[in-house]
Amino acid sequence: MRATLKFLSEQSGLSITAISLILNDKPVRVSPEKKKLVKELAEKYNYKPNMTAVALVTKKTKTIGLILPDIVNPFFAVVASEIDKKFHDAGYNIILCNTNNDISLENQYVGMLEEKQVEALIICASDENRQCNLNGFYEQGIPVVFFDRYYKDSQLVVSIDNTEGARQAVKYLIDNGHSNIGMITGPLDYRSAQSRLDGYKTALSDAGLELNEKYIVVGDYTFEGGKSAALKIGEFEEITAVFASNDLMAYGAIKGFSDSGKRIPEDISVIGFDDLNFSQMLRIPLTSVKQNLKELAASVFDLTMQAMKGNVAPAHKVIKTKLVERESVKTIVK
Repeated sequence: MRATLKFLSEQSGLSITAISLILNDKPVRVSPEKKKLVKELAEKYNYKPNMTAVALVTKKTKTIGLILPDIVNPFFAVVASEIDKKFHDAGYNIILCNTNNDISLENQYVGMLEEKQVEALIICASDENRQCNLNGFYEQGIPVVFFDRYYKDSQLVVSIDNTEGARQAVKYLIDNGHSNIGMITGPLDYRSAQSRLDGYKTALSDAGLELNEKYIVVGDYTFEGGKSAALKIGEFEEITAVFASNDLMAYGAIKGFSDSGKRIPEDISVIGFDDLNFSQMLRIPLTSVKQNLKELAASVFDLTMQAMKGNVAPAHKVIKTKLVERESVKTIVK
């Protein structure tokens, strides 16, 4: 059976108040023997506190809301797992919501999480140009922390240095002898996609290479998007390398090029952005820009915990990237 405070009170002969104080290690005028008895009974009968009742008294639910735009994307799945680990170790539970990039669904989840009285909300926005209704959280002083995708006026943000990461990737291709370089972007209404496109352009400019807009194909951060983009890029025989804005599209591009008879990297080189675990498992391991997702999750956790304590000013933490060299880029000797 599972014990209640009333049951423990009946078994020990102490009041419910005294039992509660003992189990929470609070001062109470009870003999050491009685304290030991209560704790032994609690363990024997598997006593667990009623969290709803605790929340009513303490105004703390020990729950955090986490809203993601696409849980199928491995990037978000890994980030969610890392965030969950951090909060679990700190004694909190996560309520995970997946919006499928639907702003109306995002608004529904925001309302639900407000009703659940979460102590903080962590969110990656479905649409950076259309804000969901967060007024209820702001009015109650409940922290809202954004990561990856955020609004212009967001106060607490953790993001990746997307521009520099993309610049490093394209510079690596240039350093390996490539001058005709294609790019598969993400949706350009996402700040991350636009920033990576900016990094691509910066690398070309720094090297004195002319920008050819025809070499740029707008993708959607999916495998199929990368595959279809490869067909368009394949129309330009002079292109020797492609920078894909995320690893999923790089995988799709590799599939698309392979289906059309092109070999990686002999005929065309491919570089990604994410460095997902799968990237090292491919037949031709993918060179990619690594996003440190453990550091991202840790920064989200730290910022959220500080905000819940009320001692944090508006902050934007930017996580640095690192290029991971593998076998998908060919060196061209001129």
